[in-house]
Amino acid sequence: MPTLTRAPAPLLRPFVALLWAMDEPAPNGGVGSVRELMVPTGTAHIVFRLVDEPLRIYTSPDDHEGTTYRHGVLGAPRASPYVRAVDGPTRSVGAMLRPGVAALLVGAPGHELTERHLCLEDLWGHEARRVEA
Repeated sequence: MPTLTRAPAPLLRPFVALLWAMDEPAPNGGVGSVRELMVPTGTAHIVFRLVDEPLRIYTSPDDHEGTTYRHGVLGAPRASPYVRAVDGPTRSVGAMLRPGVAALLVGAPGHELTERHLCLEDLWGHEARRVEA
């Protein structure tokens, strides 16, 4: 199934620009390490992975360590690209947020969030598990 997108319900439109769902098999049949360069959009997004494998994000193509995120991730606005691992199947749902909404969700100034990915459990504690369930 390709990525599906749709506009949010009217009540969400002041906060959410776009909703999406993705269900893709593992590239190369799951053999080998595969990375995808993600072009910055300048917008924040919230993502919920629906597979067991956590998300691994690399700050650049030269980053060999990366950071692992559990199943809920807030991607803050970025001006620079990043790299994500796509070794296994990708099944996720998410929302592209309107400007300023990420700061409202986190309760921190927007400039403290830019160029970062944040684990929802780190932000919201055990409440994030309820959202992820």
